[in-house]
Amino acid sequence: MRINDDLTVPVIIHAAQLPWQASPAAGVDRRMLFRIGDEVAALVDGEVVAGSVEDPDVRLEASPRAFYYLFVERRWDGIGVEGDRALLEQLLDAAAPVEDPLVV
Repeated sequence: MRINDDLTVPVIIHAAQLPWQASPAAGVDRRMLFRIGDEVAALVDGEVVAGSVEDPDVRLEASPRAFYYLFVERRWDGIGVEGDRALLEQLLDAAAPVEDPLVV
């Protein structure tokens, strides 16, 4: 499932306006704001592709929570980086908030 997974597109989501969806846990409903889950993806020449690639320049490993805090607050705790950390920092700079986000 891919929801708001293009981190180059800024969005503001009004969670109260989203429909409730059943979750895998019995009796639990949720509103999906952002989803990565167990997905594996790569950024190749500026495009996101499904799956991994051979010999990446940088590899990031994190829980969904740590990934969120890395992009939102630039917190590095819980983040595993192999390879060119400066390249990852350039990606974070490019994904920085913009002044006029798209409202969904």
